[in-house]
Amino acid sequence: MTQLFTRTKPYKGDETIQRTKEKVIDLTKSLTDRQRYLKLLVEQLSVEDLQAFFKSSYQYIFYLFFENFSQVESNITRALSKQNQLELEYVTNLLEVKYHSC
Repeated sequence: MTQLFTRTKPYKGDETIQRTKEKVIDLTKSLTDRQRYLKLLVEQLSVEDLQAFFKSSYQYIFYLFFENFSQVESNITRALSKQNQLELEYVTNLLEVKYHSC
């Protein structure tokens, strides 16, 4: 009888992951923020869930990588610095993690 009236709290992880997915596809967020949220998803989701997200949001993810590579390329052509090299490595490492997990 006590189980009938007890309340179970919903799992907060699902809500957090859903909000993170929404932040990745939100074009009003900055590129670095969206990239950071995508990295969080790569670390948190299973391979199956990640593949489903990439299939449903591929155009946003493609745009994110395109813009990041364009930005890094323009920075490198202007002045080759340690920070620019780190940005390029960060973007390529994120791509490698995604490629190897699928």
